[in-house]
Amino acid sequence: MNSVKRKKFKYGSLAIGLTVAVVAFIVILNAVFSALSNHFFWYFDMTSSQIYQLSENTTKYLDKINGEENDITIYFLADKDNLNMPASSSSSISDSSLWGMKPIHELALQLDDEYDFISVDYINITTEPDKIKNIVGEDSYVTTNFASSYILIVNNTYERNSDGSIVQGADGNPVKYTDYKICNRSSFYLYDYSTGYVNAFRGDYYFAAALMSITKVDKPNVYFLAGHGESVGDVNDESASSYGNALALYYIFEEAGCNVRKIDLQYDNFDANEKNAIVVVYGPKRDITSSATTMGINETDKLKAFLDGEGNSLMFFFDSNAVQLTNFEAFVKEYCAVDISDTVAKDSGESSISHDGYAIVGNYQTNKASKAYKISERLSSDGMANKVIFVDALPLTITDDSKTDAVMLLPKSASGDEYVDGASLITMTSVDNGGKIFVCGSTNFANPMILESDIYSNKNFIFSMIYETDIGEVPMNIDVKIIRSEGLDRTEQEARMWTIIVSVIMPLAVALIGTVVYVRRKHS
Repeated sequence: MNSVKRKKFKYGSLAIGLTVAVVAFIVILNAVFSALSNHFFWYFDMTSSQIYQLSENTTKYLDKINGEENDITIYFLADKDNLNMPASSSSSISDSSLWGMKPIHELALQLDDEYDFISVDYINITTEPDKIKNIVGEDSYVTTNFASSYILIVNNTYERNSDGSIVQGADGNPVKYTDYKICNRSSFYLYDYSTGYVNAFRGDYYFAAALMSITKVDKPNVYFLAGHGESVGDVNDESASSYGNALALYYIFEEAGCNVRKIDLQYDNFDANEKNAIVVVYGPKRDITSSATTMGINETDKLKAFLDGEGNSLMFFFDSNAVQLTNFEAFVKEYCAVDISDTVAKDSGESSISHDGYAIVGNYQTNKASKAYKISERLSSDGMANKVIFVDALPLTITDDSKTDAVMLLPKSASGDEYVDGASLITMTSVDNGGKIFVCGSTNFANPMILESDIYSNKNFIFSMIYETDIGEVPMNIDVKIIRSEGLDRTEQEARMWTIIVSVIMPLAVALIGTVVYVRRKHS
């Protein structure tokens, strides 16, 4: 073999060896990086709404939870490899598969990575049902109704005294107990009422609400009044579905970390030591009893006694279709100095979003001297002051502004000759016991279609009202994330840039390197 052939063989062998080495290096690097990315969750979210990322407001709330006092585990009830089904805007609420678990799972992994006191684990509900019982005990609902699309969030936390101090056991060690929340996969999404298809992902909000709920030290009681034709069903049926048109309002209180239940004052009484509790009166069709109208149970006096309890509050949502409720209205007038109009507010001007003028956009309280100003301020300070909608609302007139402040005002264009100028849509009264009384002349202000909308701020507004009752932190101002498709959703300009990089720049780089190698070999 002459020197030229030996040189060609040498460089040819070297080129083949380098090629094999580079390919092997890329394969090994890819395998190592894939393993590390799965373990440490190294991903870049290229969806337009960032559905796989924790929002700033979510971390703001979770940063306030003391990790040293909580030990939270997020259990997925299916094998990890089966949680890769993405979300799609064409999926319906009736889908019974593991659809949509991927964003939930990956958000949970981010929580695990971000916070030392949160971890993620897996239980196969089909093959390991006893593991569930070991966690939640003999809760029949959990052990008989769970499915693989559910998520169980468990907190092993310290038991506390009424003053917040940790209970010490007989052995001198802190006493722990288990608190948990059952989360249905569908709760992490918002749906279109007409089609049942998915509108948005609200994983940030729901995880924040669930974690805040099971770490709340003293959960206040919220009572929905029953027995007067309210839309809360049978007082003995405590299932969520029994709350009817008040269901979305029920969920708001539950997600605020409250113990929600019903009460019929004809048969039940409040605990004499009730503290920081709330009674919700939602759309009564019949009047409450009082000493002037009955010789039997006096429900009015029971409500008055309830308001004597420290920090106890009331929320009234009146139905414009109800007959005259003399005793309810007398109660509101006595405590709040508020008159309720008999005529539904109508606005044919710019403050209405409906053709008939009965869906009105309320005006935020802007008077900084008002005690109710904080409710509006919380939304506007976070850039969340979107429209708040009132449908078929009865305007409210405050007759003594030393007792009561306007929370949301009726637009002046809707006042006309029928209503007193400056009428309100929601009022707030501060009670001597430290609680609050809110009056709203519309049940539709809190109906499910509006509260679960990602367009209006009614839900955040109610959260701000609840926060004003001093029950603690509530998960408000956390954006939902709109879902448009399963694929990556980048702008046209970004897509064009990536196309150029992949199809032009990278081949040019390879061609340039090849040319340099060829020229050097030729002249060597």
